[in-house]
Amino acid sequence: MLSKEIAAELHISVNTVNTHRQRILEKLGVGNSIEAVRYAHMLGLLEA
Repeated sequence: MLSKEIAAELHISVNTVNTHRQRILEKLGVGNSIEAVRYAHMLGLLEA
């Protein structure tokens, strides 16, 4: 989902969504969302 869509769904600001996304990426040690998805797939957290 886009940050705007997540923010609307959760009734929070887009900035808050982006901050959380950035912190998640930092904790995973990846540079972007695509790398995070690849990492999750490698761990078996996603269905094929």
